[in-house]
Amino acid sequence: YLAASFHFHAARLGARLRMTFVERLKPLELAAALLQCSRTGSAGIAFQALEDPVVRDAVSTLTAQQIPMLTIRNSMSSMW
Repeated sequence: YLAASFHFHAARLGARLRMTFVERLKPLELAAALLQCSRTGSAGIAFQALEDPVVRDAVSTLTAQQIPMLTIRNSMSSMW
């Protein structure tokens, strides 16, 4: 549902949207995907945050490059 919503709103705004899905709880894969976004010239990144030093380092790199980021929380995980 979230992916469909992002696509819908991006289309309405005329924005290009690229999505990359990373298997849950894989900090090395998430960090690599985040850094790949910076190499491809992303104007902004939304992702589900994962508390891990490797991910924190990737986020620090993106912050230094002034790439805006939005973290998305999985509300279902707080229910369990």
